[in-house]
Amino acid sequence: MQTGENSIAGTIPITKYLLSLNDPFKKVLLGENQNQNSSIDMWIDFVNFKIRPFYDHLIAPIFAAAAANEEISKLAFEDLTKVLTELNQYLSLKSFLVEHSVTLADVFLAVNLYPYYTLLFNEQKRSSIPNVSRLYFYVANMKLFSNVFGQCKLCKEAQEPSIIPLTKLTAPVAVSNNTFMQNTIQKPAQTEKKIEKKAEIKNGPKKPATATPKAEQPAASAENETEEKEDKRKKNDLDLLPPSNFVLDEFKKEFMNSKDKAEVLKGFWGKYDSEGYSLWYIHYQKCGDQGKMMFKTANLKTLFLQKLDKLRKYAFAVHGVYGTEPDLEVEGIWMWRGKDIPLMVIQKNNIFELFLKIFLVI
Repeated sequence: MQTGENSIAGTIPITKYLLSLNDPFKKVLLGENQNQNSSIDMWIDFVNFKIRPFYDHLIAPIFAAAAANEEISKLAFEDLTKVLTELNQYLSLKSFLVEHSVTLADVFLAVNLYPYYTLLFNEQKRSSIPNVSRLYFYVANMKLFSNVFGQCKLCKEAQEPSIIPLTKLTAPVAVSNNTFMQNTIQKPAQTEKKIEKKAEIKNGPKKPATATPKAEQPAASAENETEEKEDKRKKNDLDLLPPSNFVLDEFKKEFMNSKDKAEVLKGFWGKYDSEGYSLWYIHYQKCGDQGKMMFKTANLKTLFLQKLDKLRKYAFAVHGVYGTEPDLEVEGIWMWRGKDIPLMVIQKNNIFELFLKIFLVI
């Protein structure tokens, strides 16, 4: 790409340059400060070095753009699964890769995951990495993404590449630093060793099982069991937060008992404690035929609220179904204790829920 006297090459450099020319996009997708910008670069490198290389072994063979071998493909899929499992763990506490909104890192990740979600990852595989899937579905349904890649389509059955014998893969074998090839060559020897060890263990003498008589157990064991049970009954994490001057229960009672709820809400901002509470926008990310029929969409909302029933003590929200058939949305505004997403919300595994933190100037 020619920019005056200079030229720029590479997908990411060109993308960053074009975004830098547009202030709104620049602040959102490239980060608001140097720290965020560096984090975005870090995640782009993560995708480039840990996810993108698997394309040649798993996706290209489907289009006959590269030769495939069963053992190599299997090892590549296992290694990719490990990478995505680590990423899924990271996203268990975050809605996005960087801060609380979409950045270039999220878009770049979705672009590289696109062929896997459309050709290779069936429903079972997608369910095994729910947090990665949640982020992918959100970006894939954005107009910024769908205008280029089309409507979000998911793989129903994994596409099979045309497998050829290992002996015919002359070029890949010459690459000695390829971990997939090394593992493939070493695997038969490792299997033989494992079989020999198992045979030794089976033929060897069995050691007599030693059990500690109940009479020899210390008398204090009953007390220890009681203490362990008490330790398990820990308080909710939200109860351990510093006290707040905003009494949520009193506000709820005032709101529910008042005939003029709009007037109560006007006084809310004078009582709101931004240090002890936070405001969030929650939106269900539809997939496939969801959101077309009212009763089915209402069931999605009800199921979500049932899962978060224990949050009732710590939260106040307006959450419902909005729009008209066949374009219905499930969304709401929530206020809950603490500045981050509560652990009980994360543990409910709401893989299709988007959480956006709301920053207010009061």
